[in-house]
Amino acid sequence: MIDREALCHRCGVCCMAALRVNGRVVAIRELACRYLQDVGKGAFACSVYDHRFEVAPWCRTVPQVLPEGVLAADCGYREGQSTSQAPVRMHARLVKLIAPNISAVFDAAGWPEWLDVAALPEWLRPTRID
Repeated sequence: MIDREALCHRCGVCCMAALRVNGRVVAIRELACRYLQDVGKGAFACSVYDHRFEVAPWCRTVPQVLPEGVLAADCGYREGQSTSQAPVRMHARLVKLIAPNISAVFDAAGWPEWLDVAALPEWLRPTRID
């Protein structure tokens, strides 16, 4: 029997906002779920994993997110899916360059409830507070 948990590489991409930038889907570390924690060496973990569906009602199962294309190209859960639209992590310097555009998009559409806006870097905070 396959250990489904072992398929996860702990990249955290599925817990980060994915936006289309210049035709490419990018995951933005600065816009991650409030419960995603950096555990070092490029790995991430959910701080409320065992009870995430109660604490984080926005959290979804792998079968729910698979059709949305939010899993990284090398994600073990992709199960042979095309990787052409898989998100890649955007480097922090590039995020900083486009931060005003990101803020404007979220200001207009609404900031996701799963995001701890107060914990965002100053340069990425909302330009409009409701």
